[in-house]
Amino acid sequence: MLIAKLDVAGFHDINSGYGFDVGDQVLVQIAERIGTTGVGVVGRIDSNEFALVKPLASSDEGPEIIKRLISALSATFVVSGATITIRFATGFVIAEAGFDTRLVLGRAGAALRRSKSSPSREACEFRAEDEIQSRNRIRLTNEMQRWRTTSSDFSISPKLGAVVGAEALLRWGRARTPAQTKNGL
Repeated sequence: MLIAKLDVAGFHDINSGYGFDVGDQVLVQIAERIGTTGVGVVGRIDSNEFALVKPLASSDEGPEIIKRLISALSATFVVSGATITIRFATGFVIAEAGFDTRLVLGRAGAALRRSKSSPSREACEFRAEDEIQSRNRIRLTNEMQRWRTTSSDFSISPKLGAVVGAEALLRWGRARTPAQTKNGL
């Protein structure tokens, strides 16, 4: 079984810039194009995300279906008043019979996050490292939020990539008197 998640990059900007009418037309065209790929079930799961499910005769079939999907979505979208080029991020997993639905959807989501973070947004098949990185990212974010709430003198801006460390920008926010400001203190 192929389970994929597809993210429409910049969809919010389409709605904001062209209006919801154009955004709706783009969504209709996306759904129509996905329908031409032979994917079994398609559902919109968020404002800019779709989930796709396709039974497979063999696991080798999965990457070929993803290629067809990417090809179908690569042409520009022509809607009333606009011609729009859209990039898509795609994460997918090939599941064995009797799979746990939540687990597999989570794995497709983890692969999607990797696709979103890649410069070319190439389609990414789930790897065990994706799940580990997702857990580490959540854990690190929670720890930094907890630290920030207990230490009100600092403001943190983490830059997260591969979870091997983190950078933080710390700013000391003390009040200055007019004399200190004038003297450069």
